[in-house]
Amino acid sequence: MLALTGPDADARSAKDQCPSCGADDAIRFQGSAIATLLSVSLSTLFGERDLDQAEKKALVFTDSVQDAAHRAGFVTARSRALALRTMLRSGLSEQPCGLDRLVDAVIAAAGDDPGARHRLLPPSMADNEKFRPYWAGAPSAVPPGLADTVRKRLLLDASPEFGLVSRYGRTLEQTGTAWAQVDAGPAASIAALARRVLTGSSQQQLNGALVGLDEATCVRWVRGVLERMRMQGAIDHEWFGRFMERDGAPYEIWGGRRPKDAMPAFTPWRSTPAFPRLGRPGPRSLLDPVTVPQSWYARWTARVLGVDAGHAGALMRALFGALEEEGVVVGRAIAGGGAGDRAL
Repeated sequence: MLALTGPDADARSAKDQCPSCGADDAIRFQGSAIATLLSVSLSTLFGERDLDQAEKKALVFTDSVQDAAHRAGFVTARSRALALRTMLRSGLSEQPCGLDRLVDAVIAAAGDDPGARHRLLPPSMADNEKFRPYWAGAPSAVPPGLADTVRKRLLLDASPEFGLVSRYGRTLEQTGTAWAQVDAGPAASIAALARRVLTGSSQQQLNGALVGLDEATCVRWVRGVLERMRMQGAIDHEWFGRFMERDGAPYEIWGGRRPKDAMPAFTPWRSTPAFPRLGRPGPRSLLDPVTVPQSWYARWTARVLGVDAGHAGALMRALFGALEEEGVVVGRAIAGGGAGDRAL
């Protein structure tokens, strides 16, 4: 059985870090508590095609006031998750599309139906007077700034469904309803990019030992890095800008998040996006280190390419530079230093 060891084992354990892949917040306890059974029941019953829309109502009995408050919040959260997945599924077609296009399709499908436009918003926003004009009136009467805020929130809600939490629960990906991957171009282009990185680095550090790697290995290396970013939630969004520029400071996505009435709070009890960081992060940073030998990226590179962890960090720095030049990732400079982070 794998276990966390070493002087930092307690700190890693507090983060629920997986001892196999090194991902934070990746340990889950299996069970069948009442909340879990309620979630499954809601998903199953409300997902029935033959169930009349007017009958989609839940009456939940509890034996205490505390449980009632918890169940009410739980049902609200589950209803939002189910509604979001239904909307995203309705916006998909047989042809691949990016997240931006998917969100635009969902908004367009809502049209001028007040009920459909109301469901685009999470309950905390839908019940806010500031956002009421979005769903209570005609789409043409909605202020452009308000419509833009709603679109950004829907994009922020859609990203984890195909990234950060796509492997937890009954997501679209886990149920086989949809499939996601990073669009980095055809395999030949990915392999060519990897070879450019390896050729430049090997001449300086590895005496040409990596130049002859086959195409499949090159693609596997780059694809693994990009999919790791997706699974860690490293998907670019305007509202994460301050978080990235301030070295992944928790305050920027919790108490200091902006806009506070539209952006959800990423508390310590919630999975948070981990953007790759070039260089060693600060003690409170939530960014994902890339170049340190103990990082997932360095260990992945060492395993796939057969190099040591020290060289792997240098190769990762070069790879992210090449990916940024190709427009596959975007980079942001971290305030107060020469380091930077990356996002898809």
